[in-house]
Amino acid sequence: MVEKTTVIGEILMRRLGTLIVMALATAAPALAQENWGKWNDAASLCYDVKNPGDKRVAACSIAVELAPDPAVNANDEDLAKLLLYRSAAYLEVRDTTKAIADADRAHSIRAYDIQILNQQCWARAVANVELDKARAACTEAMRINKDDPNPFDSRGLVNLREGKWEDASNDYKVAAVFRTMPFSRYGAGLAVIADGRDIARGEGLIATALERDPKAGDELNRLGFTPEKMRAIAAAKAKPN
Repeated sequence: MVEKTTVIGEILMRRLGTLIVMALATAAPALAQENWGKWNDAASLCYDVKNPGDKRVAACSIAVELAPDPAVNANDEDLAKLLLYRSAAYLEVRDTTKAIADADRAHSIRAYDIQILNQQCWARAVANVELDKARAACTEAMRINKDDPNPFDSRGLVNLREGKWEDASNDYKVAAVFRTMPFSRYGAGLAVIADGRDIARGEGLIATALERDPKAGDELNRLGFTPEKMRAIAAAKAKPN
């Protein structure tokens, strides 16, 4: 009786097991498709810089978490790009620690990507931490492609942080020449004013930057670099000891 019961039990288990396998086989494609759809939607939101920073952080995080899923199987380039965009989104919501961490993680995947190197530089410059690492990242990006204006603009902020006014002015001017972007011109104007040797020219650079874009100075102003502060620095330098 025991043997018969055992045999029956084994038969039932086999049948149940077969049913479970069949159910999983039926559900797996649907689940895989669902996960791939989630990843695709999240990645699309992550890459859309028109969305607010907090929404991009959430979308990028979903995409990063789903990236290793077999249904998604995102490659290294995709993962690095997601981390890069999440880093930028973290900066927008003022979380510089996570922004730096994501930029560094992206760099560990793609060490010679200019955008990632620039983000490592920019995130640290915004946070005002590890400025030596920031400078090194920007300089490496320039070595790889000297015609990309972004590392010049980012290193301009590093130089402002360190009070290297002439170097900052030079970097910002290179960035502005490449893309004639008003915020680079604004940065150059700030540096020229702080240097103190030609304040009128610095104010002229700022004026033309603001003519092109009234918000050209918003980011640098928020970080504490204003025309008033630069004039005060120049005035302090001009005072006799």
